[in-house]
Amino acid sequence: MAIITVTCLNQTVEAMTISFTVSVAVQGEAPPNLTQAFTDACRKIYTELKRIEADFSAFLPDSLVSRFAEGDESILLANAEFQEVYAAALLAKEETAGAFDPYFAGKFDPTGLVKGWAVKKIFASCLMPLAAFPEVTGLCINGGGDLQAWTRGDFRWEDRH
Repeated sequence: MAIITVTCLNQTVEAMTISFTVSVAVQGEAPPNLTQAFTDACRKIYTELKRIEADFSAFLPDSLVSRFAEGDESILLANAEFQEVYAAALLAKEETAGAFDPYFAGKFDPTGLVKGWAVKKIFASCLMPLAAFPEVTGLCINGGGDLQAWTRGDFRWEDRH
């Protein structure tokens, strides 16, 4: 049995009052262009998380969510991402027979859904492009327990804690 050395590139990104851990498993040593691409991806992830927080935080008075909760229904027609989150929140309420409710105190508050939605979106747009590097054997982003991962071949993530 051949032993293959795997290097793991890790970065923690703080946003939305949560730590997001970004990991890329690499067969052997990471070449400089991959290391740079990982650094660039982490910057994009941070920027995207801050943008999502600005749009979807129920705690920021100028966010789309706060404006909608205060009666500005034009947001629902004007913003495709808001439409996507709103539809997903209503579907989650329906599919859970109300166990998930995107309304709190009578106001739309999709906080319980947005983090997972953001992780999925960011994984696809910012992290998955790194799979184009042949040395990459695994990708993962974990934001407070919401995670997306991908592996090549028979690679498996191991928790050594």
